[in-house]
Amino acid sequence: MKTFLVILSFLCFSVNSFGITQSVIIKGSVTGTNGGRYLNQPVNISIIEDFITNTRKVIKKGFTDEYGNYNLSVQLKKTQFAIITLKKVERTLFLSPGKSYFVNITAPIKDLENSHGFFAKDVRKAVIKNLYPGEINFLIDSLERMSSTFLYTSGSKRRNYKFVKLFTDSVQITFKSFKNQFFAKYLDFKIAELQMYVLRQFRDEFANSYFDNSSGLSDNIQGMQVFNMFFKGHMKNGIQTLDKSPFHTYILKGDLNRMLAEVYKKNNFNKELNELILLKGLFEISNSYFYRKSRINITLDKLINSTAYPKHIIIANNIKKHLNHLSSGYPAPLISINYDEVNFNLGDLKGKYVYICFFKAWNTSFEKEVEIIDYLKERYKDELEVVCIATDIERKTYDSFLSKQLNKKYFYYYNHNPKLLSDYRIKDFRVQKSSISSEKYFLVGPKGNIIYGDAKSPSERFEYDLRKIILK
Repeated sequence: MKTFLVILSFLCFSVNSFGITQSVIIKGSVTGTNGGRYLNQPVNISIIEDFITNTRKVIKKGFTDEYGNYNLSVQLKKTQFAIITLKKVERTLFLSPGKSYFVNITAPIKDLENSHGFFAKDVRKAVIKNLYPGEINFLIDSLERMSSTFLYTSGSKRRNYKFVKLFTDSVQITFKSFKNQFFAKYLDFKIAELQMYVLRQFRDEFANSYFDNSSGLSDNIQGMQVFNMFFKGHMKNGIQTLDKSPFHTYILKGDLNRMLAEVYKKNNFNKELNELILLKGLFEISNSYFYRKSRINITLDKLINSTAYPKHIIIANNIKKHLNHLSSGYPAPLISINYDEVNFNLGDLKGKYVYICFFKAWNTSFEKEVEIIDYLKERYKDELEVVCIATDIERKTYDSFLSKQLNKKYFYYYNHNPKLLSDYRIKDFRVQKSSISSEKYFLVGPKGNIIYGDAKSPSERFEYDLRKIILK
């Protein structure tokens, strides 16, 4: 800790406190640790659009040159937590307006190209070459190292409030001369995170210290981390389980003001905080059936139209996208499959209904469904396209299945694309084949919108549903 006290003696003033848009430069080179090269390949800069749904937003797209170098410029008004993405490689850092960052990235590029699944990634904190004392990444890295060292070396003492308070007081002294507004809030909520465990029996006092009078909370990643931990299950496991709670009546009536008052009862009503708590609660219950989806949509729309906080509009819209994902009437996620000589894009089939099936090629019972699919494809060839996508872990299982099919044109392999599975909520099982329910069906309309997000299988009289739609 003494080392940090010496190093952190520089003054740091608030950057871009007036919210003026300024350029940020991110550049460096990409090198493979095992001979892999990343030449003329995509490089994207993303930010987390909100820290409740953790939705990413790409703010800049670019490419490396023929030597593996990249140089990107983005426009920012305020400090942002950002991600540099090179296909399966990600590096995280904080970007401040008007600053430049030199990030040379070394990664097992060749190994990652041959790895598949959700966990085939190399995600780390960026190593910034031009880091200097007082810069936001330097400050946060120093704070995190101090905190990690304290937790690692404290043992059972970290459960003692006085011992934790002694450490957090020393942290405040260490960083007291730094005036960066983003870091000041980050520091406050890092201290809150360290104290939250030992103050778990004093929730009201903790909330009063860190939340009840807070503002601008949604813009700070550390503030939102503590918020998400503290209010986790507040609505889902608290209010929702109280059968006689007035909140149930208010959400059914669409009474937003009373919902806000009921979701977090305090004498000093903080609308910004209460909206944030309501949004988190709605996101947590968005996949349950406790409230009708239409009621949640109405509540989100009312909040979008009435809130004074722009970030809450972004969060509410992201929750709506999550809530209505794969719902009837909403756009079907894009499907793009490319391998060998296969080049399929769902967007190319607009103008017809598209029956999509995700299946496991090892499942011999699917062969009966294929017989009916062949019939449907021929019977409704003017109105219907069929797309069957195998999601087997091993490509050879699919190849063996395909070799037995007379009509091979509508079968595809997902080619270990985790985004495709995620977009259509197909579980990526790594267990024995016999324990898996293997098929999932969707019907997409001529304009690219979902007709049925849980369509019937061919043997469950899907044709009956199709005919009702076609003959309208």
